[in-house]
Amino acid sequence: LLEEKQLLLRETHHRIKNNMHVIQSLLSLEAHSLIDPTSQRVLQGAAGKIRSMMVLYDRLYRSETHGEATLRDFLPPLVEQIVDIFSAAGKVDTQLELDDISLRDDQLSAIGILVNELISNSMKYAFAETEAPRITISARKDGDVIVLTYGDNGSGIPESVTIGDATDETAGFGMQLIGALADQLNAIVRVERDSGTRIVLEFAA
Repeated sequence: LLEEKQLLLRETHHRIKNNMHVIQSLLSLEAHSLIDPTSQRVLQGAAGKIRSMMVLYDRLYRSETHGEATLRDFLPPLVEQIVDIFSAAGKVDTQLELDDISLRDDQLSAIGILVNELISNSMKYAFAETEAPRITISARKDGDVIVLTYGDNGSGIPESVTIGDATDETAGFGMQLIGALADQLNAIVRVERDSGTRIVLEFAA
């Protein structure tokens, strides 16, 4: 009976993963076929969000600790695949320094969508005049606090752009989404504008 349940679970996992992959692939193909850059960005962003859910789902399924996975396992394949969605924009160097930090699935889900949004913003807006574009992501545990830092060496977020929440109508959708995800993590957010952009989140482990 246990073997039958495990077989059924594996089959369900593969079907869900395959369905998500089909949707993500269709969105990516449609994005590449479009001429209008705004429409392209919308579809690429949607494809990236689905991709982050696929990676999270796969890592949680493979994890021996159900409902948890580590940032070190979760983020590298996610970052690689999100950057690949924007491959037409050119080569981007990615540098990750991640402590072996285990997090709950709800925390990883929020971080995955947040990282997707940050990478998407960098790829779409930051690197137009950057000769050697670079994205850096680090995560470390400092006592009971996790410090997650995202950075790029692009043009930098303008002073007029702020991280908002769902009720802040002055912030764009991307900044609203980042703010809402930070709220979900109960994170303190800091924006640094020095040789590009750095977004620093601090939240309880």
